[in-house]
Amino acid sequence: MKRPEPIQPWVDPDGTGAVLRYRLMPCPPGMDSWVAYAWSLQHTGRDKAAAHYRAVPDACTDVVLDGQTGKAWFYGSLSQPVDIAITPGNFIFGIRLAPQVLPALAGQPAGAFQDAVPSLEELGLDALASTLRRQVEQGWNASWEGFWNELARQVNPARLPHRAGRVLEAAFDAAASGQVDVLSRSANLSARQLQRVVHEQVGLSPKRLLRILRFQQALRAVRDAPLPFTHIAAESGYADQAHMIREYVELSGESPGFWRERRRGARCGGDVRNLQYAPRRGRHAPV
Repeated sequence: MKRPEPIQPWVDPDGTGAVLRYRLMPCPPGMDSWVAYAWSLQHTGRDKAAAHYRAVPDACTDVVLDGQTGKAWFYGSLSQPVDIAITPGNFIFGIRLAPQVLPALAGQPAGAFQDAVPSLEELGLDALASTLRRQVEQGWNASWEGFWNELARQVNPARLPHRAGRVLEAAFDAAASGQVDVLSRSANLSARQLQRVVHEQVGLSPKRLLRILRFQQALRAVRDAPLPFTHIAAESGYADQAHMIREYVELSGESPGFWRERRRGARCGGDVRNLQYAPRRGRHAPV
């Protein structure tokens, strides 16, 4: 089963009506086993209030640059939702990466960055920060070939572990069960091996990884279909509707009913999707 693209649906969680313009740039062929897109969100409202983009957990990582300050940082794997403020006229620019890219670049386990937002300079990635700034200065419509080539040189995908991609595929398939032992068997790893790989390469525990992927399935169903929550809960693998709602609130900050109602009146022109790395079966970077 191909893993669907997880989503980030909230662009205005505080209800101010601020408008965020969303753009994306797909990566070139051959890079899609470790990077998905470049993306940007720009505050286009005329009021003075900051707009807030809510990122929800999805077991992935981003490099992000603030267009106004020039500061660049990494978002590690999230275990809880976080709101990112964007001031009027400003924009944020990001690169959506496979989770195992961060530990490969930083030389530390991904678990060290759970819910952390280190600057690229703190991680010794000054060259990557400079690459981002140069592309932003050239503009969205400039050529991206040099940027992608430089990113590939700095990341060096040949050193990315292929095992993490296999585990993410298996985790998606096992998400509805919520059972770590099911994931362990599917990934052909012992419980100890699974714990180590997920901690080092994704930055979460296997149990939380499964919860997050199950939540993403429910999030997608709430977004895409006007189905009763009891049906969505059952299809997503929850024990009952109450179980789904508790987890939904924990991982998104809102109940599914509240979000569904808000979305009907959204002014952003539709959902802003999480620009998520989606594992391609059989196409992992070599060990």
